[in-house]
Amino acid sequence: MQRIDFGTSSYPRLLSKIHAPPQQLYVRGVFDSERPLVAIVGSRKATPYSTQVLQHIIPSLVAHGVGVVSGLAYGVDTLAHQITVRRDGYTIAVVPGGCDDASIYPQQNHKLAHAILSASGAVISEHPAGSRSPKYSFPRRNRIIAGLCALTIVIEAAQKSGTKITANHALEYNRMVGAIPGSVFSPLSAGCHDLIANGAFPITSATDILQLLDISPRPKSERHIPEEYRPIYQACMRNICAIDDLVSTLDLPHPIILRTITLMELNGLIKDTGGKRYISM
Repeated sequence: MQRIDFGTSSYPRLLSKIHAPPQQLYVRGVFDSERPLVAIVGSRKATPYSTQVLQHIIPSLVAHGVGVVSGLAYGVDTLAHQITVRRDGYTIAVVPGGCDDASIYPQQNHKLAHAILSASGAVISEHPAGSRSPKYSFPRRNRIIAGLCALTIVIEAAQKSGTKITANHALEYNRMVGAIPGSVFSPLSAGCHDLIANGAFPITSATDILQLLDISPRPKSERHIPEEYRPIYQACMRNICAIDDLVSTLDLPHPIILRTITLMELNGLIKDTGGKRYISM
């Protein structure tokens, strides 16, 4: 574990500019704070809409070298880290207690923390190894998430939500805030709509994010997908799909789906995300 002290050359430049920055950071993994970083935060009770949104925006962020910062919490944080890792992207998890194995919070995301480290990402904290996570440490953790990034994006947040604390920190630091519009019938969209009404940028695509970061979108090269693979490839672009999902959606026999998936995996067109659930590469 590495310790980075405030005022040293290794300390993140953007974080050093916030009010009351951490005097030290404890880091596991590869801490690359010089690349463009986007904070992605949201409800701990995320709906499938969050998954769809993140699958829609993260691949392009990864392709343009943008890192994803979040808090390793349940819900949107977990999804943001997972999908970034699956897309071979760079992600930083900022935790409220120590970042050693015994202190990782929540403990149920211990395996996710190790997946982030295995993918050359980082787990960081302002607290030394062995530190637990009292309530006051969560809003303090959120200020680090916002402070590391030029842009904070909120996906699914209730009107009164801890997620909005992170957005408020970003505004306090004169950083950009974006929010994902959602259904007017969903209480988890109320916080996002309130942020947009008060000046947050509405985010509907990765292009919106890249433009805010002043990154020119690269033209998409047409990848040649053989005709027999296209239905499965396209289905797995929209969602992470289990074999049974593909059988019912595509109305193809189970043996044909299984054979095609095997060939597509060998050709690097899809990836098993665990439990025989697939996503297009």
